[in-house]
Amino acid sequence: MRRYAVLVVTLLLAGCTGTPALPQDDPSLTSRPEPTGPAPSFSPAPEQNKPFGVLGPVLTAATLGQAPGAGTGPEDITATLLPDGYLRLYFIDRSTRAVRSVLTDRQRQRFVPDPGDRLPAGAAAPRLVSRIEGGWRMYYVRDGALVSAASTDALTFTPEPGTRLTLAQAGVHEPGAYLAGGSVVRLRGDAGYRMYLGVGHPRDAGDYVRSATSRDGLAWTMESGQRVGPASSDVKESASRPFAFVNSDGSVSLYFVARTPTPAIYVSVGDDGLDFEAKQPTGVPGVLDGVVVPARSGDQWMYYTTYDAGSGGSIAVATKPED
Repeated sequence: MRRYAVLVVTLLLAGCTGTPALPQDDPSLTSRPEPTGPAPSFSPAPEQNKPFGVLGPVLTAATLGQAPGAGTGPEDITATLLPDGYLRLYFIDRSTRAVRSVLTDRQRQRFVPDPGDRLPAGAAAPRLVSRIEGGWRMYYVRDGALVSAASTDALTFTPEPGTRLTLAQAGVHEPGAYLAGGSVVRLRGDAGYRMYLGVGHPRDAGDYVRSATSRDGLAWTMESGQRVGPASSDVKESASRPFAFVNSDGSVSLYFVARTPTPAIYVSVGDDGLDFEAKQPTGVPGVLDGVVVPARSGDQWMYYTTYDAGSGGSIAVATKPED
C-alpha cells in the first residue's frame, strides 16, 4: 500500500510540473484547430473589449545601447510568436532607420537585441505574418508602395520582386494620401490572407482602413468599402495605424489610433472581418501604433510605441486578463 501511495504522489507531481502547451505561432493565424464539441458552460466568454491595464516601458533606447535623445529608440512596431513560445518584437531604429528586432524569454521579462538588421534603412511601417507554407513574410512601405520580404527563420529577410500594392491599385486618389502599412491575417483553411491596409494623410486628417484578400500573399485584390474611418458606417472619424487580431471565435479585433474623444488606441470588432462595430477604448493612450499578442495564460498583451523628445522612442506594455 505504501509503494502504491508513493506511485500516486509521483504521478501527481509529474502532472503538475509538465511543460505547458506552446502558444499558437502567430496571433494572426486563423486556422486554429476547430473545436470538436460544445463550448464549456462553466465559464463566461472573455470580454473582447475589456480595457488593457498599462504597465509601463519594457524597451528603451538604453536597451539598444543608445543614449536617450530625440533621435534614438524604437518606433513602428510589429511582432511574432515563435514556435518555441518566445516572442520577437520588430521595430524601426530611430537612429539608423533600419528595421531591427529583440527577442524575449517566455516570461517576457528580458528583451535582448538580435544582432544585425532585419531590413535596411528605407523601410517604413513593417508588419509581419506567418506564411501558410511556413516561414514569415514582412510587408512594408518603400518609395510609396507596399512591398514584402520573406524569411525562413524570422531573422534574415529577402525582398521579394515586384510590389504588393500601390496607391492606384488600392483605389486611393485623394491628394496627399499615402499607404501607411498593412496588417495581414490568415484566413481559415487554405483560403489565403486578408490585409487591413492603412491609408494615411498629413496630420492624420481623414485616415481610414481598407482591406484586400490574397491566395498567396503576393497578388492582392481590394475589397469594396472601408473597414473603419470617416466614410464607414460606425466609426465616424479618422482611424490610423491598424493592427488586426483574430479572436478565438473567429471574429477580428481591429485596433487603430484615433484622436477623439481623446488621442488613444481604440478597437472595433467585426464578426466577419468586414463589418465592424463602433469603436471602444482600449485604455492605452497616445497616437502611435501597437500590436496584441496572446500569453500562455490566455491573457492578451499589447506592446505599443511611445515617444518623448528628451528620451526618444520606447516600447511599453499593457495587459488584458482573460477573466
